[in-house]
Amino acid sequence: MPDALLFSWLLIAIRATAFLMLMPGLTGQPMPVTLRLALALAIATLIAPLIPAPATSPATLLSLGAAIGAEVLVGLIMGYVGRMAFYATEMGGRIIATEIGLTPTPGVDSPTASSEPLAALLHRFAALLYFVVGAHLLAIGAFARSFHFAPPGLAALNPSAADQLIIITGKTLSVGVQVAAPFIALNFLVTFAFGLLGRTVSKVNVFVLSMGARSLAGLVMLGGAGVLFARYLLAAFERLPSDMLVYLPRP
Repeated sequence: MPDALLFSWLLIAIRATAFLMLMPGLTGQPMPVTLRLALALAIATLIAPLIPAPATSPATLLSLGAAIGAEVLVGLIMGYVGRMAFYATEMGGRIIATEIGLTPTPGVDSPTASSEPLAALLHRFAALLYFVVGAHLLAIGAFARSFHFAPPGLAALNPSAADQLIIITGKTLSVGVQVAAPFIALNFLVTFAFGLLGRTVSKVNVFVLSMGARSLAGLVMLGGAGVLFARYLLAAFERLPSDMLVYLPRP
C-alpha cells in the first residue's frame, strides 16, 4: 500500500472513530470501544479508495499531531450534531417525567431504565426509529461526503462554524420543549382545575389528589403521543445530513 494511501486511511479511521464515539446504539448506551473501533476501521477501508490521498505527508511530528487533532475535532462535532435528535428526546423525556409527577434523577448522561424509565423509553423509541427509517445510512453518507469539503489531512471548520453549532443546539432545545409541550399544558390544566377545587371544597386534600390525577392523565396521553414524537424525530432525521456538513468549509 503506498504511503499516501496508508496515511489517508489512517486519518479517515481517526475521524470515523471520533464520529462513532457519540453516535447512539440500539440500547441507548454508548457502543463498546472494540465495536466502535471495528466499525471505524471498516468504514475507513471501504471509503479510503474513493477519496483522493493527500499529495504529501506531514514532514514533522507537530504537523502530524495537528492533522490528527483536526480529524478528531471534525469527527467529534459530526458525532455531536448527528446525536442531536437523541439529546432532544432525552430532554423531552425528563421534562415529561417531571410534569406528570415522575421526577427523574438529575443527570446529563444517557438515561437508564432503572433511574429514568420514561426518558429511557423515549430514547429507545428514538433509537429504534433511527435505524428503521435508515437515518444511520444518512449519517454515514454525510460522513463520507465530509471528505469532499475537508479532505484527509486538511480538515478544518468554516468561519461561521460556532454560530452554526449554536443554531443547531437551539433547534435541539426547541424540539425537546415541543415534544414535552402537551404534557406541560396538561400539568397546567390539572393544577388549575385542582386549585379551583381546593378553593371550592377546602376540606379536600387537593395536593394528594392532583398528584395521582396528573400521573394518570400523563400516562394516558403518553400512550397516544407516539405519532407526535415520531413526527418531530423524523423531521430531525431529515435535517441530519445538512446539519452534519454545514460547519465544514466549502470548496
